[in-house]
Amino acid sequence: MWTEVEDYVYENRYSFAGISFLAGSGDKDFAQAPMTEVMTEEQIVEKYGKAALFASGLIVDTRKQGFRDLWEACQVAQTPVEYRGEVSDIRAEWIRRFSKFADNYFEGDLKETEYCLKDVFLLHKWTKVQQNLAPVDFVSQLETKKYTDVDTIGSAACVGGACEITF
Repeated sequence: MWTEVEDYVYENRYSFAGISFLAGSGDKDFAQAPMTEVMTEEQIVEKYGKAALFASGLIVDTRKQGFRDLWEACQVAQTPVEYRGEVSDIRAEWIRRFSKFADNYFEGDLKETEYCLKDVFLLHKWTKVQQNLAPVDFVSQLETKKYTDVDTIGSAACVGGACEITF
């Protein structure tokens, strides 16, 4: 199958500006992946069971435990101990809780636990976006014409003499 994909891409290489090959779970494996699926509450509970209802504490604590985000926390938690390097006590406690959550609700499946946490996180984030959306009255916003002097634009674009503007 991959040989067919390789052949297709090569034969049509001039038709592509860029191409990415993500795993089927790509939107969960990469922070800020494009076109990330956001599941509803019902879909999350149907997929992961009621355990998803208890995931928020772990999600919130990733920042308190010194991780950059949930993606980093899950990656560190699933790195084998011999490759993990030195881990602070506070991070080690989150990793212990993550593993215990996996044992209690996902039969020890760390990847399924990770995807559950990420799906709950993404739903929360999407809900916050929806709550903060406000309609924009473009007519009133565009009533007054605003002009910017070309010297202002030129100076910003050519900082350090990197370019010339000629007319």
